Amino acid sequence: MRAGSSRQLHRQPYSADGTPRLTLLGTGTPAPLLHRAGSSYLVQLDEENLLFDCGPFAVHRLLQVGVPPTAIDTLFLTHLHYDHAADYGYLALNRWDQGAGKLAELQVYGPPSLDRMTAALFGPGGVWEPDLTARTENPSSQFVHEMRGGELPRYPLLPDVTLVADGDVISGDGWSVRVAEVVHAQPQLTCLAHRLEAGGRSIVFGGDTSPTPALTRLAEGADVLVH
Repeated sequence: MRAGSSRQLHRQPYSADGTPRLTLLGTGTPAPLLHRAGSSYLVQLDEENLLFDCGPFAVHRLLQVGVPPTAIDTLFLTHLHYDHAADYGYLALNRWDQGAGKLAELQVYGPPSLDRMTAALFGPGGVWEPDLTARTENPSSQFVHEMRGGELPRYPLLPDVTLVADGDVISGDGWSVRVAEVVHAQPQLTCLAHRLEAGGRSIVFGGDTSPTPALTRLAEGADVLVH
Protein backbone atom coordinates (compact mmCIF):
# COMPACT_ATOMS: atom_id res chain seq x y z
CA MET A 1 0.00 0.00 0.00
CA ARG A 2 1.34 3.42 -0.92
CA ALA A 3 1.90 6.10 1.69
CA GLY A 4 -1.30 7.94 2.42
CA SER A 5 -3.48 5.33 0.74
CA SER A 6 -6.69 4.14 2.33
CA ARG A 7 -8.88 1.07 1.85
CA GLN A 8 -11.82 2.92 3.45
CA LEU A 9 -12.75 5.10 0.48
CA HIS A 10 -16.47 4.60 -0.28
CA ARG A 11 -16.69 1.77 2.29
CA GLN A 12 -20.13 1.12 3.75
CA PRO A 13 -20.76 -2.04 5.82
CA TYR A 14 -23.53 -4.07 4.22
CA SER A 15 -24.62 -6.23 7.17
CA ALA A 16 -23.86 -6.45 10.87
CA ASP A 17 -23.17 -10.20 10.78
CA GLY A 18 -20.80 -10.17 7.80
CA THR A 19 -23.14 -12.08 5.47
CA PRO A 20 -21.99 -11.46 1.89
CA ARG A 21 -24.32 -9.94 -0.65
CA LEU A 22 -24.12 -11.24 -4.22
CA THR A 23 -25.14 -9.05 -7.18
CA LEU A 24 -25.11 -10.39 -10.73
CA LEU A 25 -23.85 -7.39 -12.71
CA GLY A 26 -23.81 -9.20 -16.03
CA THR A 27 -24.62 -12.70 -17.30
CA GLY A 28 -24.32 -12.13 -21.03
CA THR A 29 -22.53 -13.96 -23.82
CA PRO A 30 -20.09 -12.61 -26.43
CA ALA A 31 -23.11 -11.48 -28.48
CA PRO A 32 -23.54 -7.67 -28.10
CA LEU A 33 -26.82 -6.91 -26.35
CA LEU A 34 -27.97 -3.63 -24.83
CA HIS A 35 -29.85 -5.31 -21.99
CA ARG A 36 -27.14 -7.79 -20.92
CA ALA A 37 -23.61 -6.98 -19.75
CA GLY A 38 -20.73 -9.42 -19.95
CA SER A 39 -20.05 -11.80 -17.09
CA SER A 40 -19.36 -9.97 -13.83
CA TYR A 41 -20.38 -10.64 -10.22
CA LEU A 42 -20.09 -8.35 -7.21
CA VAL A 43 -19.76 -9.64 -3.65
CA GLN A 44 -20.18 -7.02 -0.93
CA LEU A 45 -18.70 -7.78 2.48
CA ASP A 46 -18.54 -5.69 5.66
CA GLU A 47 -15.43 -3.75 4.65
CA GLU A 48 -14.65 -4.83 1.12
CA ASN A 49 -16.12 -5.35 -2.33
CA LEU A 50 -14.88 -8.28 -4.41
CA LEU A 51 -15.41 -8.57 -8.15
CA PHE A 52 -15.48 -11.88 -10.02
CA ASP A 53 -14.93 -11.41 -13.76
CA CYS A 54 -15.15 -8.07 -15.49
CA GLY A 55 -16.86 -8.43 -18.85
CA PRO A 56 -18.11 -5.65 -21.14
CA PHE A 57 -20.19 -2.96 -19.37
CA ALA A 58 -19.30 -4.27 -15.90
CA VAL A 59 -18.11 -0.85 -14.69
CA HIS A 60 -21.39 0.80 -15.71
CA ARG A 61 -23.33 -1.92 -13.91
CA LEU A 62 -21.25 -1.24 -10.79
CA LEU A 63 -22.24 2.42 -10.94
CA GLN A 64 -25.89 1.46 -11.38
CA VAL A 65 -25.82 -0.42 -8.05
CA GLY A 66 -24.02 2.46 -6.32
CA VAL A 67 -20.50 1.03 -6.22
CA PRO A 68 -17.75 3.18 -7.81
CA PRO A 69 -14.62 1.54 -9.27
CA THR A 70 -12.62 3.04 -6.38
CA ALA A 71 -14.53 0.72 -4.03
CA ILE A 72 -13.14 -2.41 -5.72
CA ASP A 73 -9.85 -3.61 -4.26
CA THR A 74 -9.81 -7.20 -5.51
CA LEU A 75 -10.68 -8.77 -8.86
CA PHE A 76 -10.78 -12.46 -9.73
CA LEU A 77 -10.83 -13.56 -13.37
CA THR A 78 -12.02 -17.05 -14.29
CA HIS A 79 -10.46 -16.93 -17.77
CA LEU A 80 -9.39 -14.47 -20.42
CA HIS A 81 -12.21 -14.57 -22.95
CA TYR A 82 -13.19 -10.98 -23.67
CA ASP A 83 -16.76 -11.43 -22.45
CA HIS A 84 -15.24 -12.06 -19.00
CA ALA A 85 -12.34 -9.59 -19.04
CA ALA A 86 -12.95 -6.72 -21.49
CA ASP A 87 -13.69 -4.15 -18.77
CA TYR A 88 -10.58 -5.05 -16.76
CA GLY A 89 -8.66 -2.20 -18.41
CA TYR A 90 -11.47 0.31 -17.86
CA LEU A 91 -11.87 -0.69 -14.22
CA ALA A 92 -8.16 -0.37 -13.49
CA LEU A 93 -7.77 2.94 -15.35
CA ASN A 94 -10.84 4.56 -13.80
CA ARG A 95 -10.02 3.34 -10.30
CA TRP A 96 -6.44 4.67 -10.59
CA ASP A 97 -7.54 8.01 -12.06
CA GLN A 98 -10.39 8.71 -9.64
CA GLY A 99 -8.50 7.32 -6.64
CA ALA A 100 -6.04 10.25 -6.78
CA GLY A 101 -3.17 8.27 -5.29
CA LYS A 102 -5.11 7.28 -2.17
CA LEU A 103 -5.63 3.61 -3.00
CA ALA A 104 -3.40 0.58 -2.96
CA GLU A 105 -2.89 -1.11 -6.31
CA LEU A 106 -5.79 -3.20 -7.58
CA GLN A 107 -5.22 -6.83 -6.58
CA VAL A 108 -5.96 -9.12 -9.53
CA TYR A 109 -5.97 -12.93 -9.44
CA GLY A 110 -6.26 -15.01 -12.56
CA PRO A 111 -4.91 -17.68 -14.90
CA PRO A 112 -1.67 -17.73 -16.93
CA SER A 113 -1.24 -14.88 -19.44
CA LEU A 114 -2.96 -12.38 -17.12
CA ASP A 115 0.48 -10.97 -16.35
CA ARG A 116 1.22 -10.52 -20.06
CA MET A 117 -2.19 -8.95 -20.64
CA THR A 118 -1.62 -6.50 -17.80
CA ALA A 119 1.85 -5.54 -19.04
CA ALA A 120 0.52 -5.14 -22.58
CA LEU A 121 -2.20 -2.79 -21.31
CA PHE A 122 -0.37 -0.68 -18.73
CA GLY A 123 3.36 -1.40 -18.89
CA PRO A 124 6.10 0.39 -20.85
CA GLY A 125 5.16 0.37 -24.51
CA GLY A 126 1.69 -0.86 -23.61
CA VAL A 127 -1.64 0.04 -25.15
CA TRP A 128 -2.41 2.76 -22.60
CA GLU A 129 1.10 4.17 -22.21
CA PRO A 130 0.28 7.41 -24.15
CA ASP A 131 -2.77 8.00 -21.96
CA LEU A 132 -0.90 7.24 -18.73
CA THR A 133 2.04 9.41 -19.77
CA ALA A 134 -0.30 12.32 -20.43
CA ARG A 135 -2.14 11.89 -17.12
CA THR A 136 1.09 11.79 -15.14
CA GLU A 137 3.08 14.46 -17.02
CA ASN A 138 0.65 16.92 -18.64
CA PRO A 139 0.16 20.05 -16.48
CA SER A 140 -3.61 20.13 -16.94
CA SER A 141 -3.90 16.48 -15.93
CA GLN A 142 -1.63 17.10 -12.96
CA PHE A 143 -3.88 19.98 -11.93
CA VAL A 144 -7.00 17.76 -12.03
CA HIS A 145 -5.15 15.11 -10.01
CA GLU A 146 -4.26 17.67 -7.33
CA MET A 147 -7.83 19.01 -7.27
CA ARG A 148 -8.97 15.45 -6.47
CA GLY A 149 -6.62 15.49 -3.49
CA GLY A 150 -3.65 13.79 -5.13
CA GLU A 151 0.00 14.71 -4.80
CA LEU A 152 2.81 15.04 -7.33
CA PRO A 153 4.69 13.27 -8.73
CA ARG A 154 1.89 10.97 -9.76
CA TYR A 155 2.72 7.28 -9.63
CA PRO A 156 2.03 5.10 -12.70
CA LEU A 157 -0.68 2.48 -12.90
CA LEU A 158 0.25 -1.17 -12.64
CA PRO A 159 -2.22 -3.59 -11.02
CA ASP A 160 -0.76 -6.16 -8.63
CA VAL A 161 -1.25 -9.44 -10.52
CA THR A 162 -1.06 -12.91 -8.99
CA LEU A 163 -1.31 -15.96 -11.23
CA VAL A 164 -3.30 -18.77 -9.63
CA ALA A 165 -3.90 -22.42 -10.43
CA ASP A 166 -5.89 -25.45 -9.34
CA GLY A 167 -5.78 -25.91 -5.57
CA ASP A 168 -4.60 -22.41 -4.69
CA VAL A 169 -6.26 -20.53 -1.82
CA ILE A 170 -6.30 -16.73 -1.56
CA SER A 171 -7.02 -15.28 1.87
CA GLY A 172 -8.27 -11.80 2.73
CA ASP A 173 -9.74 -10.02 5.73
CA GLY A 174 -12.56 -12.34 6.76
CA TRP A 175 -12.74 -14.19 3.46
CA SER A 176 -10.96 -16.86 1.43
CA VAL A 177 -11.18 -18.04 -2.17
CA ARG A 178 -10.32 -21.57 -3.29
CA VAL A 179 -9.43 -22.13 -6.95
CA ALA A 180 -10.14 -25.14 -9.14
CA GLU A 181 -9.32 -25.68 -12.82
CA VAL A 182 -12.42 -26.51 -14.86
CA VAL A 183 -13.08 -27.47 -18.48
CA HIS A 184 -13.91 -24.80 -21.06
CA ALA A 185 -11.33 -23.64 -23.63
CA GLN A 186 -8.22 -25.68 -22.92
CA PRO A 187 -5.49 -25.91 -24.09
CA GLN A 188 -5.57 -22.36 -25.46
CA LEU A 189 -6.94 -20.85 -22.23
CA THR A 190 -6.70 -22.01 -18.64
CA CYS A 191 -10.18 -21.79 -17.11
CA LEU A 192 -10.84 -21.52 -13.39
CA ALA A 193 -13.70 -21.68 -10.90
CA HIS A 194 -13.71 -19.97 -7.51
CA ARG A 195 -15.26 -20.77 -4.15
CA LEU A 196 -15.63 -17.80 -1.83
CA GLU A 197 -16.03 -18.39 1.92
CA ALA A 198 -17.11 -15.35 3.94
CA GLY A 199 -19.38 -14.67 6.90
CA GLY A 200 -20.21 -18.34 7.31
CA ARG A 201 -21.50 -18.52 3.71
CA SER A 202 -20.07 -19.93 0.50
CA ILE A 203 -20.54 -18.83 -3.11
CA VAL A 204 -19.09 -20.73 -6.07
CA PHE A 205 -18.43 -19.15 -9.47
CA GLY A 206 -18.09 -21.79 -12.17
CA GLY A 207 -17.02 -19.60 -15.04
CA ASP A 208 -18.02 -21.08 -18.39
CA THR A 209 -17.27 -24.70 -17.60
CA SER A 210 -19.06 -27.77 -18.86
CA PRO A 211 -20.16 -30.29 -16.21
CA THR A 212 -16.97 -31.56 -14.59
CA PRO A 213 -16.06 -33.40 -11.39
CA ALA A 214 -13.77 -30.51 -10.39
CA LEU A 215 -16.73 -28.13 -10.15
CA THR A 216 -18.86 -30.74 -8.38
CA ARG A 217 -16.19 -31.11 -5.70
CA LEU A 218 -15.69 -27.34 -5.39
CA ALA A 219 -19.41 -26.67 -5.04
CA GLU A 220 -20.18 -29.40 -2.52
CA GLY A 221 -22.16 -27.90 0.38
CA ALA A 222 -22.07 -24.38 -1.04
CA ASP A 223 -24.92 -21.94 -0.42
CA VAL A 224 -24.94 -20.58 -3.98
CA LEU A 225 -23.54 -21.83 -7.29
CA VAL A 226 -23.33 -19.30 -10.13
CA HIS A 227 -23.06 -21.47 -13.23
